[in-house]
Amino acid sequence: MGEAKKQEVRLRDRETFDQVFGSYYPILVFHAVKLLDGDRNQAEDMVQDVFVKILDLGKVFENEDRLGAYLYTMVRNQCLNHKKFKQVRQLYAEKEKASAKEAIPLWEVPAQEESYRYLRDALTKLPERCRQIFELTLRGYRIAEIAQEMGISEETVKSQKKRGKALLREHLGHLRTLTLVAWVLA
Repeated sequence: MGEAKKQEVRLRDRETFDQVFGSYYPILVFHAVKLLDGDRNQAEDMVQDVFVKILDLGKVFENEDRLGAYLYTMVRNQCLNHKKFKQVRQLYAEKEKASAKEAIPLWEVPAQEESYRYLRDALTKLPERCRQIFELTLRGYRIAEIAQEMGISEETVKSQKKRGKALLREHLGHLRTLTLVAWVLA
């Protein structure tokens, strides 16, 4: 690829892709390992995801220098996003653990159970896809993960969540607190 510095690079061509992958993969993994605090398996996943995204985009690069800069930037951003998501998930888990330790006063248990029953009932009244999306959301899935799990686009997940929120507001209108809880969870 050394001579191709001034030529445009098309990754749709299998031979070019193999050459670029072979040239950049090891150094990008090394770069990602440093960003991910030594997690080689995760680093390899990140770099492979970047190559898949670039291949899916079918992007044409002005020259190999532009391609290299793009690859490094994509890997860096992918790794930083992963670390940020990991931190958020860890904070959420810690908060969940802390809140689980807090005891619920006995007089609040029946009201809480009834509220959950209303919420469960309202969820069953949602259209199938909306309900599935809300159930995955309640299990902690992100929009991208829901889209991948269900085999639909992220935009579809967002629009279904918006539709579901409106329907939950309608079903739970008499319970303002539950409507707020359902909206926050979505």
